[in-house]
Amino acid sequence: LSLQGLQCLLSKRNETRTFTSSEYSVLRFAILSAAKKVSEEAFSILDKRLPPREKVKKSSLQDIENNNLTEREISTSIADAVNPVIEHIDLRRIDGMILAKAIEPLNIIPSNKIMDSYRFQACEKSPLSEYYSIPIYNIKWDINGHGPNINISEDGQTISTTENIAVHQSVRTNCLMSNGTYEFHVLFEKVCLNSWVGVCSEGLDFSYFAGDQQNGWVLGTSGNYHHNRTSTRGMSEFGQDNAKIIVHLNMDEKTVAFSVNGTRYPPVASWTNLPSKLYFVASIVTPGEFRILQSD
Repeated sequence: LSLQGLQCLLSKRNETRTFTSSEYSVLRFAILSAAKKVSEEAFSILDKRLPPREKVKKSSLQDIENNNLTEREISTSIADAVNPVIEHIDLRRIDGMILAKAIEPLNIIPSNKIMDSYRFQACEKSPLSEYYSIPIYNIKWDINGHGPNINISEDGQTISTTENIAVHQSVRTNCLMSNGTYEFHVLFEKVCLNSWVGVCSEGLDFSYFAGDQQNGWVLGTSGNYHHNRTSTRGMSEFGQDNAKIIVHLNMDEKTVAFSVNGTRYPPVASWTNLPSKLYFVASIVTPGEFRILQSD
């Protein structure tokens, strides 16, 4: 893939679900592609300075070989080739330590873009996913996929119960996901006895709690993950009104992770059997009220 091809691909990734590498991996590919055109020496130096994502996340960054690009002309040539692609890469999704230790010293990325990323990461309580998530426009609760006592608001954004019920019922969203990475933002405006959100596949019985079924994977305000009647501890309880939850779904790696009130937790290790097509889902009882928050 050429740099021009990469630029074209990135410019259209809101419209496609075929490009799901981490932003660091995309940036690394662009820089190494440009370096290879400059010289083998430049490529060799940068290949050591920018390890693959798997290694850079495991290392302490002190282990990265600190070779400098000795000729300013080389650095400038690479920067000139990479900058058109940089316009389509979200540097805010790259860990600040990686930016500081591995990328900024190369003097390839404009300093103002690096500083903008630092400011964002310093000020924002909720970090962005390292993956560029496909925006889900007009996501709503599915009027054809909910329990008998669940009420969906006219705009499709809010769910509540139609009467006083004490047994959880479920509702899914209207978007079926098969590849790519996604984020689903939910506000628990009014929590109930364990409010739940997560993912489900086809065939869920909406009359019952999603986490007791083999095709439901959910997190509750108790801090527990639940799937197929099996519960595992994930985090502390967060049973207050107006809790903000993000479901991070990576269909390429078949993983689900959650952010709760700005704190992101690792993917759920025990959920190793996710199918190839999923919906977002919630389970609710009285007096619960959940609202979808449209992502940026």
